Amino acid sequence: MSKPVIIFGAQGPGKVALEVLQQNDVIVYGFLDDDPALQGQEINSVPVLGATGEESFLALLGEECEACIAISSPSKKKRLVAMLREQRKIVPINVIHPAATLAS
Repeated sequence: MSKPVIIFGAQGPGKVALEVLQQNDVIVYGFLDDDPALQGQEINSVPVLGATGEESFLALLGEECEACIAISSPSKKKRLVAMLREQRKIVPINVIHPAATLAS
């Protein structure tokens, strides 16, 4: 993957996504998270840039950055995927651990 990734969600699943992306040598541009307490913080030297609806960061998606949804809430995940598809015309990437195996 040649584009950096913005991870939606900076909590448990987002931290796991960061670890897997970094193990796959993918550059993570930053996190977007709606928890104001996390915004402005860093997770493993990767900044939490702002909220999931911040236009300045959403504008990067597509040509400049990929999106990864790493949120545990099914309803929030569904809402974000719909927004990315409808407004940004992109599909979020899948994150696959480098040690994952496939059954025959």
